[in-house]
Amino acid sequence: MKYLTKMAIAITGTAMAGSVLHSETEADVHDYQDTEDHWAKEEIGYLSGQGYLEGYTGGQFRPNQTINRAESAAVFFRQQHLTETDGDFPDVSEEFWASGKIGALQTEGIMSGYEDGTFRPANSVTRAEVAIMLANTFNFDAEAHSEAEFPDIGETDHAYEAVQDVYSSHVMQGYGDGTFRPDKPITRAEFSVVLARSINEDFREELVVTSKTDKLLEAIMEEDFETIADYAHPEEGIRFSPYVFVQADDQVFHSDELRNWLADETVYMWGHQDGTGHAIEKTTRDYFKRYLNNHDYLNPDEQVYNADKNRGNTLNNIREFFPDASYTEYYVSGDEEQYAGMDWGSNILVMQKYKDDWYLIAVVNDEWTI
Repeated sequence: MKYLTKMAIAITGTAMAGSVLHSETEADVHDYQDTEDHWAKEEIGYLSGQGYLEGYTGGQFRPNQTINRAESAAVFFRQQHLTETDGDFPDVSEEFWASGKIGALQTEGIMSGYEDGTFRPANSVTRAEVAIMLANTFNFDAEAHSEAEFPDIGETDHAYEAVQDVYSSHVMQGYGDGTFRPDKPITRAEFSVVLARSINEDFREELVVTSKTDKLLEAIMEEDFETIADYAHPEEGIRFSPYVFVQADDQVFHSDELRNWLADETVYMWGHQDGTGHAIEKTTRDYFKRYLNNHDYLNPDEQVYNADKNRGNTLNNIREFFPDASYTEYYVSGDEEQYAGMDWGSNILVMQKYKDDWYLIAVVNDEWTI
């Protein structure tokens, strides 16, 4: 299904002066000076390497600058390997650098204009418009995923179906307050990320994994071990480690053992306390209280993906122990004055792929140790 971009209300974005992405201003470089430490560096580099995105003269990419409708049309034109076509928008002259590209996207049904017949090429492209472009271009298997509910985009909205497609396919997501913000202009970095995810599913991995770890964390905090059991690795089970230095003799439980995990009255040996060397001998419920439910991890101060923060003084070997895994850390800072901030804690959920799906293979605790 093709989704129209015509809107009854004005676009909230503003025009960008002097930031067009045509050959007169672009520089053919992939190692941009201003993306070296940027969160979207990998996706920007990927698209640049494919020839879909390019930077500006002087080795700049300007990742935090918004991208306008003409520029976004040019990128999709390149990615789809289209042929320039005449368009019929009164505000896009034949001499305009992106005229043929805009016409091609109009012909292909990827982009359209507004109810007054204009295209408004200099307007910043919005999140809703990008969602429509992506849904019109790529064959997302959205029916296999859950539906999103955003309070700021209803079923009668022109972009509703497209937003459902890109969200359910782990291409775009909402904000922390639950909104989608459809009229918010998108930056060049954000545009790069969602386009890279659409082209190459490997770039969707973080969203896929974190959506599962978010669900699993909620299940842990709510003592829903039926859900935990459903997501346990089918062969390896779930390993429970009290510290980020994972041990080969950590306790491991499989799906059938996890469904009534908290009712198990067996006293298990979970390892040794770092510093004192005392044995950690606890029932599953006591271990749960001490190492899994010891902070409000549902409201973390920081959430990081596949990053080794090395917050405490314990060696972290998660990456070495699980070389094929991905993991999300939920960090809660310390708040007790008497501990000078050292009463912080982290829950790290480690996921590993098995037969095209991701399963929980370890739950690792991190904290300050003596």
